[in-house]
Amino acid sequence: NLETQTYEKKLIDEPLELIGLMGNISHIDEQPFAHLHATFGTNQYETLSGHLTKAVVSATAEIIITMTNLDINRKHNETIGLNLLDL
Repeated sequence: NLETQTYEKKLIDEPLELIGLMGNISHIDEQPFAHLHATFGTNQYETLSGHLTKAVVSATAEIIITMTNLDINRKHNETIGLNLLDL
């Protein structure tokens, strides 16, 4: 929400299938920060997608993380209120 400069979080408390996960792991003030976008499927064959901030895996999740030599950091942008990549 650009007006309030906050992410709107929604708790979804039902079994879902992880269909896709994409993002990056950077640093904010030398602390790891994961920026993740996820798509999930319901048992009604509907999809849900958005920023993923927390999840619990009940069985398995096959996730591949590709490493790079880049030093990726984020810096807070006061104008829009987000931690943007500082490349």
